Amino acid sequence: MIKQAGYLLFALFFHLFRLCPRKKNKVFLVATHDAGPDGNIGIVSQRLKEEMPEYEQVWFTRNNTIRRPVDFFIKKPYHLATSAYVFLDNEFLPMAYLHFPKNVKVIQLWHGTGTIKRFGQDVNTGTLKKLEYCANQKITHLIVNSEAVKTEYASAFAVDPARIYVIGNPRTDRMLDQQYLTRKTEQFYRDYPEMKGFSVRNCQFMIQFYNEYNQQLTNTKRAVSYLNNNEIVLPISKLGWSHNITLMQRTKDIKARYWYMIQCLKNGWSRDFLIEAIKQDYYHSHGALASNFDTTLPEIQAKQVKETLKDPYIFDMLTFTEEYDERDIELGLIKHIEKFLVEMGAGFAFMGRQYHIEVSEKDFYIDILMYNAFMHRYLVVELKRGEFQPEYIGKLNFYCSAVDDILCREGDNPTIGLLLCQNKDQIMAEYALRDVHKPIGISDYELGQALPKDIKSGLPSIEELENKLSRDLQDIDNKE
Repeated sequence: MIKQAGYLLFALFFHLFRLCPRKKNKVFLVATHDAGPDGNIGIVSQRLKEEMPEYEQVWFTRNNTIRRPVDFFIKKPYHLATSAYVFLDNEFLPMAYLHFPKNVKVIQLWHGTGTIKRFGQDVNTGTLKKLEYCANQKITHLIVNSEAVKTEYASAFAVDPARIYVIGNPRTDRMLDQQYLTRKTEQFYRDYPEMKGFSVRNCQFMIQFYNEYNQQLTNTKRAVSYLNNNEIVLPISKLGWSHNITLMQRTKDIKARYWYMIQCLKNGWSRDFLIEAIKQDYYHSHGALASNFDTTLPEIQAKQVKETLKDPYIFDMLTFTEEYDERDIELGLIKHIEKFLVEMGAGFAFMGRQYHIEVSEKDFYIDILMYNAFMHRYLVVELKRGEFQPEYIGKLNFYCSAVDDILCREGDNPTIGLLLCQNKDQIMAEYALRDVHKPIGISDYELGQALPKDIKSGLPSIEELENKLSRDLQDIDNKE
C-alpha cells in the first residue's frame, strides 16, 4: 500500500508538470535493472551521446527512491513529463498511473535476451500483476531479438504484437562491433589470464553460432528447424564446439547440416573425418547406390546400410596412365589404406586383400574383405574394371553366403556385398539384383586424374631439375 501511495504521488506531480513544454530532444532513461554501460539501456545511452550529442539525457535508477522525496516526487516526474522519449530496461510501476501524450515514444528494451524463464504477466499475480499490466499498456515499442520470442514477449507484457519490434537487443548486437569485440577480448585475458577459448576468432564463431540458430530457438535448451514442414530437432548441444564450427563454416544447407550432425553422433566421426566427409559430399552420395537392401534387410538395417555406403567412391589417391587391372587397384588401395578407409566411411576395418576362403575343398579369393564395427557385419568388396556385367552379381552373392557360414559369429549381422565398377547401367543393375536374396549394392568408383602423356612428356624430370639447379648455383658462385 505504501508503494502504491508513492506511485500515485509520483503520478500526481507528473500530471502537474505535463503543463510545462515538452522538449523534442530530451530522453528519459529508466534503468532499474542494469545501470551499467554494458546493459541494453547503457549501450543506447552511449550511442546517443556519440551520434546525437544534442539530446539531453536524464536517468532514473535504483538509487532514486521515496527516501529522497524531492528527487523522487519532483525532479524525476518533471523530467519524465517534459521528455519526448522514454527508455526502460525493466518494469516501472509508477507508469500504471501515468498518461502520456500520443507523440511520446515509450520504448521497453528489457534487460534479458530470449526467453530463458517465464516472467511478467505469465508469473505475477494479484496487485502486482494489475499494476504491471496497466504500466505495460503505455509501451509503444517493445524490442526483441528474434521472431521466435514474439509470442512469449507479447504474453509476458500483455501487449499487442503490433507493438513488438524484432530489431535485436543492443547488448547482443554490440558483439558485431569488431573493435568492441577485440577490446573486450583483450580486457578479458588481462583480467583472467588462466582462461582459454575466448580469442577474437572464437568469439566471432560464437556470434555466428547465435546468428545461425537464433531464428530456430524456442528457448536456450533446444534449436528447432522446420524441414519439409516437419519439426526437426537439431542436435547442436550434443556436438562438440569444433564440430559445430566446421558445420557452420562448410555446410550452409540446413538439411545437409542435420544429416552430418546425425552421422557424427551415430558413427563417432572426428572433426577431421567430418571435414573429409563434407569435402567428398557424403550427404549427396550416401544411399545413392543401386541395391536390394530394402528387400533383403529389415527396415532399420537397410536404412543404416544405405546411409553408410555411397555412390560413387572417389579413389583420388590412385592414378594410372597405362593399362591396369583389378589387382593394380587393389594394391593401390592397400598402399593407401588410411585414405581408403576414410573414403569407405566410419567404423570400417580392413580384414584382408585376396582373402582366402575354402568351399567344398576349393579355394576362392575375395578381392577385399572388411568389417564394420558399428553395423556388426562383414562387407565383401569386389572390384571390376570397366562396365558392369550382370554375371558379377552371382559371384558376389556366392561370397556373401560363404562369409556368412564360415566367418560370421554370434551377434554378427548378415554379410553385405559391394560391387565397385567404373560404370554401371542403373536399369541393368536393378534387374540383376531383383531376385538376389543376399544384400548387395552396386556403386561406381572414380580414380584420380593422371597427367596426359603430351603434358607429362613436356615436364622436366628430377634429374633435369637437379642439373638446372646446380648450374644456377655455379653461376652465382662465379659472379661472387
